[in-house]
Amino acid sequence: SLSSTLPHGVWGAVTDFAVFDEAARRVAAGLHDGAPQMAFVMSLSNHSPFTLPDDLPADVRARASAAVAHACCAGESEDALRATTYAYTDAALARFFATLDELHVSDRAVVVLAADHSTGHNYLWGDGDATDDAKAQIPFLVVVPPAFLARLPDRGAAVIAALTRAQAL
Repeated sequence: SLSSTLPHGVWGAVTDFAVFDEAARRVAAGLHDGAPQMAFVMSLSNHSPFTLPDDLPADVRARASAAVAHACCAGESEDALRATTYAYTDAALARFFATLDELHVSDRAVVVLAADHSTGHNYLWGDGDATDDAKAQIPFLVVVPPAFLARLPDRGAAVIAALTRAQAL
C-alpha cells in the first residue's frame, strides 16, 4: 500500500508522479535478489472527471495551456482538463524513465505502456482523414532503454527488429 500523505488526483487516487516514483523504487529494491520480476502500474490520471493532480508542475500546466490555445477546434472546458492530464502523464513518464536511469534499473528493464482506451474527439485530433476507429487504437508501446540494448551488443539489433515486426503487425 502507498502512504496516505502522497499527493492525490482523480477519484482521490495517488498521482502519477507518486505512483511511478514508488514503482521505480520498488522495482530497484526487488532486483537485489537477481530474480526476474514484472511490475504492473496503473495510472488513473486520464479518466473523467480529469481532476488536476495536487503535484501538477507549473511548466506542465503551461505546456497544456499552449496546446489548447493552438487547438484546431473549439473545445469544452473538459477538453482543456483532459489535455492537461495528458501532459501531466507525459511528464510523469519522462520522470519515471529518468528515475529508472538514476536507480540503475534501465539496463535491465523493458517497459510496456498500454491504454485501455483513447479518444476520438475532434477537438484533439481535428477532422482530418482518420476515422474514429483509427483514432482510438492504442494497442501498446514497448520502450527498450538504450542501457538495456547496450547489455546485448550481439542481440540488440535482433531485439529492435522483432519490435519493429510487432509494430508492423
